[in-house]
Amino acid sequence: MKTKISNQKTYSLPDRDKAGEDKLFLNYFENENLEYVSATKRGLNRKKLQEQGKNPGAYGFKNEDGVYAIQTDENYYFLTIDGVGSCDGFEATQTIMEKFSEKTEDYKNFTKALEEINKQDILQARGRLQACLVGVKIEKENLSQGKFISIGDCQSFIIQDGKISHKNELNAVDDPYSEAITGAMGISEQNFQEKISAIDFIPQKQDYLVLATDGVCSTKTLKEQEIRDIIITEKNLQQASKKIITQAESKQKGDDLGLTLVKFK
Repeated sequence: MKTKISNQKTYSLPDRDKAGEDKLFLNYFENENLEYVSATKRGLNRKKLQEQGKNPGAYGFKNEDGVYAIQTDENYYFLTIDGVGSCDGFEATQTIMEKFSEKTEDYKNFTKALEEINKQDILQARGRLQACLVGVKIEKENLSQGKFISIGDCQSFIIQDGKISHKNELNAVDDPYSEAITGAMGISEQNFQEKISAIDFIPQKQDYLVLATDGVCSTKTLKEQEIRDIIITEKNLQQASKKIITQAESKQKGDDLGLTLVKFK
């Protein structure tokens, strides 16, 4: 028996046909349990580069980051995805978001759902598509249980009583000046099983969840404490997300940006 999808919309950004646009995309919803905002933006004005006949480098012309949210009758799911530029990251990100929408029968087992997506031929074919990913599953009933899932170098953490906790482990070379990743969806089934990590937590009222790609949160962009300071200062999640994206973009020269913020009531 498949898990039913609630009437709440599925949020997925950017759309395939809009991933080439140079603007900030935002999604927002709020209910009695939580407030959610996601944001994504291309890191370069690639349209101008394309018109000028210039090579955008490894980043390509389309946004390779993606933010995704869906809720079933029992759970909330939020994903923030960073496609690997040298492996058609745009297609990898779009594929993961689309396939996750199809895996309704596996929603109760978050890890299994992602494992099944990772087995898809399109991700395992020669010239594999690759993407780093961080996601969270939250049980809707009394917000009783949460689980972070991550693979690659996307960042996730909780802000609780003003302090940062439950940081995920990054699958990256232990060098703050290296961009090399050691784990990602699409590298191989064995790699996925060895590198995927999970952290359980119990949501508390007034907690914030942060899911970010390395274009937003890394040693080269914004550190966790800087993101925490913006969220605590701004209070309004939509304004906080815009400020985080703007400041992160000012610190780097081309990487796409993906961010999800959740506040529990």
